[in-house]
Amino acid sequence: LVIHNLAHQGVEPASTYPDLGLPPEWYGALEWVFPEWARRHALDKGEAVNFLKGAVVTADRIVTVSKGYSWEVTTAEGGQGLNELLSSRKSVLNGIVNGIDINDWNPATDKCIPCHYSVDDLSGKAKCKSALQKELGLPIRPEVPL
Repeated sequence: LVIHNLAHQGVEPASTYPDLGLPPEWYGALEWVFPEWARRHALDKGEAVNFLKGAVVTADRIVTVSKGYSWEVTTAEGGQGLNELLSSRKSVLNGIVNGIDINDWNPATDKCIPCHYSVDDLSGKAKCKSALQKELGLPIRPEVPL
């Protein structure tokens, strides 16, 4: 599971659960109760299903967009109501920065690839692609995306 923005949780009325086609015993994984202050009227019990909660409960691994955000989602201020659940899943929660570190992953200087290339000289890129296709036992086909 990759979490980009905890504000988008996919919360729907509890009455929609049967439409999901999931077994009744899985309801607890998605069950969500809004706090009283967030309810619309006195008869509103706050019962809902939360798709992100279900994903957090069942995920083998949880990744956020940075190490800082993986910490932030475990706090009351940043957890959007899922902080306690996410704190309980810290053993599988990690942050990975979007993008790459071009000092570590630079095809112009990388010692682990057969040919170098850059934005100014792309000639080595095709050679790297065919070498990887060969290493993986794939047909060497320049026209196929890799």
